[in-house]
Amino acid sequence: MATEFPVWISDVRTIDQAIQMILEVGKMTGQQAESEHIAMQIGTRFKLVSGQKPIRAAYLIWNKPLMTVGHDTFIHALMEYAGYENVFGSSTWRYPIITSEDLQMAQPDLLMLSSEPFPFQSSHKEDFQRLLPETEIRMVDGRNWSWYGSALLEFDPLK
Repeated sequence: MATEFPVWISDVRTIDQAIQMILEVGKMTGQQAESEHIAMQIGTRFKLVSGQKPIRAAYLIWNKPLMTVGHDTFIHALMEYAGYENVFGSSTWRYPIITSEDLQMAQPDLLMLSSEPFPFQSSHKEDFQRLLPETEIRMVDGRNWSWYGSALLEFDPLK
């Protein structure tokens, strides 16, 4: 198939890489002006950095087993931008499997339960609130936190 059609693969792990990917796709598709405009808008938006102390946070992507995000992920980059310290950011795994005990020991101030790839529900939120009574538990839109490209124009760290 690759011999008949051009194949391009992306591996985006940072906001800068997302912007570069937009520019490359624009060149390949003859939409360079549009891609430059989108890249400029995203670049401007993501230069706004807070000077506040980071909020210790965990972001779960899967249940049974519990899976989170390590430092080498796009979600981690967005967490840093949004002012969150990823409590599992020192993991050498991109998507480490953790236990309930690991989560309790990490004591995040905020636990984000993603809508994708695993669709966490309000019943999960209740379970985690019992496990972490002092932690704010927030249901978040997985698209908002993990889709790079023009979706970054709509990124909202509270969503």
